[in-house]
This record gives sequence, structure tokens and C-alpha cells, in this order.
Amino acid sequence: MTGFTGIYLHGFLSSAMSAKGQWFKHKVEQSSADQNGLTASSARLTELLTPSYQISSPQLSAKQLDEVIAEVLQSTQNVILIGSSMGAFYARYFAHKYRLPYIMINPAFNVVQLFNQHLGRYQNPVTKEFVEINDCYINALSEFEINEMDCGLPSLLLVDKDDEVIDVDYALQIYQNELFTRHQTIVYSGGDHSFIHLPEAWSAMQNFIKKL
Repeated sequence: MTGFTGIYLHGFLSSAMSAKGQWFKHKVEQSSADQNGLTASSARLTELLTPSYQISSPQLSAKQLDEVIAEVLQSTQNVILIGSSMGAFYARYFAHKYRLPYIMINPAFNVVQLFNQHLGRYQNPVTKEFVEINDCYINALSEFEINEMDCGLPSLLLVDKDDEVIDVDYALQIYQNELFTRHQTIVYSGGDHSFIHLPEAWSAMQNFIKKL
């Protein structure tokens, strides 16, 4: 049995204590307890880390996430990145940098168009950190776009069709290329940006990881 360490990257104005991150962390712990003493033949998540990162600047966000991922990779190469919304944007970037499998939940792609619709000053309700969304921030964020996708990286895209924040069709179009031989896309009907299909997603994630 191959045990994978998952690193869950939360979204914009969220934190390490995000509802989705903690839900998945509980499921990983529950699964590990259920498997205690048993011999499993397939790969699975045995640990899930939910780091927090500052969002006042994209460079700072990337630096902090890079440090977390690099540290985990020093102890194991069996790492999978999982991200929601902006966290999925960064998960894709670091998956390409370190050649890691990655899972995206309602990913915030097309960041220039997306954040141009949300200019202004925001405060993270959990960490109380302030962030100013302006041209400088958006230009810095766009530096972490992936212009040349690695079609060989294992990836899973999970989206709620009625997400009111991201451009769902844009995300789907990116991964429609038949060259993505190790990719799977699952679209759930209805839903919203908070992503309401966690139980279904957990099952899909387990099946995805078993094939790694």
C-alpha cells in the first residue's frame, strides 16, 4: 500500500481551518483508523496537511506554500496537492513545478478577468489580514498562471456546475484536450462556489488516488 500525504490549499479569504479542509482532514483520519491493522493493496491518503498562507501579496502566498511543499517533499515523494478556488490555482502551479498529482475543486482560473470584477480592499474574517485587489496584485497573481500545461501529470477537476464565482466553462475547456491522458473531470449539477458535493468528491478523490 502506498500512503500519500495530501496538502490542502485553501481559497481566497479562507484559512487552515476552512470547512472543506477540515472535512477532508477528518475523512482522512477516519479512513486511516478504519484501515488500522489491515493490509491495503491500493494507494490512499494517509495524512492531510491544511497549511494557512498569507494573501496580502501573491509572491508572499507562493513563497509560504513553496516552503511547506518543499519541506514535505524532503520526507516523502508521495505527495498530492489539493486546492479549492484560489488554492486550486496555486495547486496547479506547484504541481507543475514539482511534478505532483493534483486535485482542483471549483478552481479560480482566468485570474485577471476574475479579480478585475472584485477590485477593492478585503479582510480575511478568520486571520484579520487585509488585502488590496488592484492592478498590481492581479499582475503579480498572473505570474503563477501555467502557460504550458503538462498533460502527463495526474489531475482531477471537480466542479459544481452552478458555481457563481468562477468561470466553470473556462476551467472545463482547459482540460478537454485529449492529450490529458491522466486527467479526469467530474461536473456536479447545481451547487455553488462553496462546493456542496463533498461526500461525492471524497469518493472520486479516493478512486483517483488508487490509480496513482
